[in-house]
Amino acid sequence: MRIKLLTLLTGLFLFGNLTIAQSVGEYRVRKTETVTKKIEKPKVIRETNTFFVMPEVGVFGGDFHFGEMYLNFQGTFGYKFNNHFALGVGLGYYFPAQNRRYYSYIPLYINLRGDITKKQIAKEITPYYSLDFGYNLCVREYYNHQSYKKYIKGLLFTPELGIRINNFHIGAAAMITEYHNNNRYNHEFSYVNLVLSLKLGYKIPLNL
Repeated sequence: MRIKLLTLLTGLFLFGNLTIAQSVGEYRVRKTETVTKKIEKPKVIRETNTFFVMPEVGVFGGDFHFGEMYLNFQGTFGYKFNNHFALGVGLGYYFPAQNRRYYSYIPLYINLRGDITKKQIAKEITPYYSLDFGYNLCVREYYNHQSYKKYIKGLLFTPELGIRINNFHIGAAAMITEYHNNNRYNHEFSYVNLVLSLKLGYKIPLNL
C-alpha cells in the first residue's frame, strides 16, 4: 500500500513539474516570437527626392480669339520632394499650326505638380495635377488687313489635370493669359485669353 501511494505521489510530482516546465517553455517561445515580430516589423520606405527634366508637347490646341490651332513645346527642370509635390521652372514655345502669319510667343513659368491620390486608380495609372505661373514673351505679332496688331503678352496661369502611367503623362491644360489688340489709332485693348491643349509629357529622373 505504501509503495503504491509513494508511486502515485511521485507520478503527480513529475506530472506537475512537466506541466509547469511546458508552460514556462511556451511562454518563453511566445515572448521570443513577439520580440522578433517587433524587431522585424517592416519600415515605411520613402522615395528618394530627385531632380528631373520633363519635356512636353501640346497638340490640338485652340485659341479662343482667333479660332486657330496652336502647337507648343515645353521643358521643365524641377525637384521632386515627394509623390504629391514637385517644384520646377521652365519655358516653352507656342506657334500656329496653320497660318504662319499669326503670332507666336514664349512662356516662362514656375511649375507645381504632383499626384492627386495616394494609390493608383488602376494598374499603373495615377491622376495628377500641374500648375504653371509665369509670363508670356511675344515673339511675333500679327497684323491683319485692317492694320490691327494682335499678340499675346503678359501674365499666365495654366492649370492641368491628367493621368500618368509610370513616368508618361497625358493631360488637358488651359492657359489663361493676356491678349492684346492694338488698332490703327494706336489704341490698345487687353482681354483675357484662353488657349486649350492636350499635353503629352515624359518625366526623366536625373542623378545629380
